[in-house]
Amino acid sequence: MPNYGKGNTDIIKYLLTTLRFNKEDCRPEEFRRLIWTITKEGNVIDIDVVGVGASCKARIIKQLKDFPKWTPGRLKGELVCVRMIFPVHFHPAY
Repeated sequence: MPNYGKGNTDIIKYLLTTLRFNKEDCRPEEFRRLIWTITKEGNVIDIDVVGVGASCKARIIKQLKDFPKWTPGRLKGELVCVRMIFPVHFHPAY
């Protein structure tokens, strides 16, 4: 499995400090899952947001493109790409 910082706590901290959106773009009940791939080099690619409208999705993807490098996943000692699915429920700032 890939690793970011010290684990899920650091992922959540990053998401909470990075993602910015407003109630006009995103309704809190829309959020379901963030999906991305960690490459063999530790980069975040193929970002997707499931369960949101197009403008909200575009805004979140744009912000997540700058996710810092991860420690890549390994399978039988070989570096591999790994698809990550992260369930979320954010509340826009009012």
